[in-house]
Amino acid sequence: MVVRNATSPQTIEAVCAHEVDLGIVTLAALKPELAAMPLFPRHDVLICHPQHPLAQRTTVLLKDLEAYPLILLDQQCASRRIIDELCAQARVRLRITMELSSIEVIKRFVRIDAGLSVVPAIAVQEEVQAGGLTAVALHDLHQRSQYKMGVIYKKGRYLSLAARSFLQELQAYFAPGSRVGKGG
Repeated sequence: MVVRNATSPQTIEAVCAHEVDLGIVTLAALKPELAAMPLFPRHDVLICHPQHPLAQRTTVLLKDLEAYPLILLDQQCASRRIIDELCAQARVRLRITMELSSIEVIKRFVRIDAGLSVVPAIAVQEEVQAGGLTAVALHDLHQRSQYKMGVIYKKGRYLSLAARSFLQELQAYFAPGSRVGKGG
């Protein structure tokens, strides 16, 4: 089995083009030829250096971020499109200083206090628990209907034994009552 890291739109295209068997994406605006298996709700959070002034807050508004440099995913990412839509609705103008395609690279920049970011909470659990990053709830995002993360695959396509096994493992891992299903 080969694992690739790509944005949700790139992953959707790869699944549709039969380049990959499965993809894990934000489940929004999927093509009709795709089947989806929801795994977990997507909660985006603001991340910052633990010494940043916003790190002491329990919640912030997008408007609060206008004064700070932001490091966001590039505009091809579903996460970024959600943030851009919310900012347009709230008439917020963020000061984006970097656009990257990797959450791992974004986390590194935030850890050295080069800016703030908005990422899925699941992507920063370890860093927050270890004290390297602080996660703060974004009120604007929590007011919005929940997006889900899930697995997609082409309807009617034969899935290899490895792909079927991977699907079963994901279902078990994210099932209610599992470590993740309990918020762990």
